[in-house]
Amino acid sequence: EAVVLDYARLGHLDEAIKRAKFVNGWRRGSVYADLAAMLADAGRTDDAIAMLVRAETFNREVEGWQHSRIEAHIAQAHAKLGRVDKTRELSGRVAAGDARQYTGRSMAALATSQASGGDFAGAMDSLASLGGRQDFDVVWWRTVGYLQLAQDTGLIDAFRHQALDAARGSADGIDGWKQIEALATIAEENRKQERPSQARESLQRAHDQAIDLPNTMPVKASLLSMLAREWAAQGVQLEARKLLVAAEKAIPGTLVIDRPALYGQVAASWSKVGDSNEADRVLDAAFKSAESLENSRPRALAIVEVCRSIAQHDVEWNDEISQRLENLFSSLGDP
Repeated sequence: EAVVLDYARLGHLDEAIKRAKFVNGWRRGSVYADLAAMLADAGRTDDAIAMLVRAETFNREVEGWQHSRIEAHIAQAHAKLGRVDKTRELSGRVAAGDARQYTGRSMAALATSQASGGDFAGAMDSLASLGGRQDFDVVWWRTVGYLQLAQDTGLIDAFRHQALDAARGSADGIDGWKQIEALATIAEENRKQERPSQARESLQRAHDQAIDLPNTMPVKASLLSMLAREWAAQGVQLEARKLLVAAEKAIPGTLVIDRPALYGQVAASWSKVGDSNEADRVLDAAFKSAESLENSRPRALAIVEVCRSIAQHDVEWNDEISQRLENLFSSLGDP
């Protein structure tokens, strides 16, 4: 699922569509729905509708909570197509089945469909109606909903800025390390919309929280890597480098099966910072860490995560990387 969606996010939508059928289990349905939403964003309306039909057809054979999960993704695809009534129907249904998990997500989908249909004020009102809720899922998806409006290039700048400011306010209500993730995304979007002071404020807030996380949390190295990339994008190389040093120091305190992926993320961030020597050094640590895993399944999964980081952040490919991957692949087997 993650690999297929990475293809799509990196601009290879047709390749993602070809590979979607190889996703096993109920997640194939959510992948079909997510690809439909991405196709809608790309302006490929006919393809989006066709993929949405595949998602809906697949979901007819799914039962239990997985059916509702896929339906929530389907609602988001309808929202991207501006189908307000259909989004409202599906969103209401999944929220009625599990209010805590789906109320916020459903409202975010509805807001997206309203904005796509030209009703920005209605979209903002829908998300604002969640203002008094404290449930983590509700607050998270309220923030995501505002961010999705802010990222909608079909809206005028004033509306996008209004939504982005609302996302920043909403993020303060998110508990735990997920607030850091939200703040980093808000910082990135502010930078892209040429609002440097707002971008710096969100990033600094995320930075201050992330640096205090215990090293035993795998997410710390991941978050520090993410924040380092954003500092670099904002032109603050010194802070970026400091965070990457701290991220690498945190990795030995994590579980051995988590380390290859974390080293891969740090290596990718060094590449974004522009230091190819450090990127190569830490990527070598990622491969060595994967090679040290005794069992093939965790080793294979670790290699996949390293490759995802390489792809997502444009790490320079070379023959040495190819050979090491070939060696790792050929060594997979029992146990």
